[in-house]
Amino acid sequence: MTRTYSHRVEILRGGARVGEIKSIEAPTIDVSATAAIKASMAGTFCYSPLLEPLQDELKIYLTINGVEYPMGVYLISNVRDEYEDGAHHISIEAYDRCYRVQQARTESVLHLSAGANYVETVKGLLTAAGIAMVVAAPTDNVLATDREDWQTGTDYLTIVNELLGEINYQELWFSADGYAMLQPINNPTAENVDHTYTAGEGASVLLPEMTAETDAYDKANVFVVICSNPDYPAPMVATAVNDSLLSPFSTVRRGRRITSVTRVNNIANQTELQAYAQRLMYESMMATETLTLRTAVLPGHGVNDVVAIIHPQAQGIYQEVGWSATLAPGQEMTHELRRSVIHV
Repeated sequence: MTRTYSHRVEILRGGARVGEIKSIEAPTIDVSATAAIKASMAGTFCYSPLLEPLQDELKIYLTINGVEYPMGVYLISNVRDEYEDGAHHISIEAYDRCYRVQQARTESVLHLSAGANYVETVKGLLTAAGIAMVVAAPTDNVLATDREDWQTGTDYLTIVNELLGEINYQELWFSADGYAMLQPINNPTAENVDHTYTAGEGASVLLPEMTAETDAYDKANVFVVICSNPDYPAPMVATAVNDSLLSPFSTVRRGRRITSVTRVNNIANQTELQAYAQRLMYESMMATETLTLRTAVLPGHGVNDVVAIIHPQAQGIYQEVGWSATLAPGQEMTHELRRSVIHV
């Protein structure tokens, strides 16, 4: 079946649509789960007097076979005017709404009170940064102590991500509709697959571009995490041990303990500290293979999606740590995947 592609770009002001801007070259979207600002967009457009680059946002839509899908909301970071044959074009670079949170900075020492709920505290910081659309998984975790950890001038994105890390949530990212996503970290499993690619299905094509790196000789199998803070009566310590018979790096298989010690400045409680240690242990058991996959341009991809691959060249459950797509007919979408299965 032949797919038909088109796209359009809305101009948002204060979150409301005020018009559209026409593309000269189809926008390209790049997403990286490891970047502070997760998504960026670049494209060339017809000049429009309607666009106010210092205050407006651009919302991208992709239409496939007549069905429209959002592909992100972006704040303009750079505009370059281009003139050719009497035509006025503008080249735009833009970032997702993490950019707005990063631009907001503390103007004095930020004080957070003990007993404040972590997620509600983060939502308050987002509101202060101008972010009103939030999807948040609730938590009962509260700040254990009064906090004045961040100096004047610290950007809110740094503070938000540190607080989220203390309760084992993902770093802040934004959905295709522009919602701030506050979600716990989930280990990739067959039960939480977001996308499945099968050989010969649709336009998906696997490339034989897989690399594997295994630091087997000094890979730790005991993980100690220490939270030492003068506001606590005593340091908190959590330990997780890889003693799995399935893992070649375990204390059982190697016959010795190789210890890694991590220190954190703050954590919600002992339970979250133990969860942090368990996550470090779990990640140490994961293969460090990466896979590059090309498909047709597809909507519905976010940050750290879980992808199942069923193909003669590669099979398993992967985490999508990055993707890139140009929203034009005949273009491909590139996915960078990290293998997420236990070493055996």
